[in-house]
Amino acid sequence: MASTMRAVKVPPNSLSLEEARKRTFDFFRSACRSIPTVMETYNLHDVATVSQLRSSIASQIRQNASITNPKLCNLLKELACVRTNVKHGHQRRNAYI
Repeated sequence: MASTMRAVKVPPNSLSLEEARKRTFDFFRSACRSIPTVMETYNLHDVATVSQLRSSIASQIRQNASITNPKLCNLLKELACVRTNVKHGHQRRNAYI
């Protein structure tokens, strides 16, 4: 089942704010496209809907909308990937729903 999930890769650091912004939108699109698979994998249908998870992802991204330093954007993106990989299924459910 893990092979059907989309791989989220951390690209090299962004050089400008525009590049960081574009990568953030690409990450958001990729995350939203992966929501149905994540819901199947972690059996989240009785806990949340697709729109609730999409809204949760969007609000997490909006919290950092005021950041204008591309290096800080890259650091936050890497931290999010590390944090996600460390958590187990029930911890993900409790943290993001």
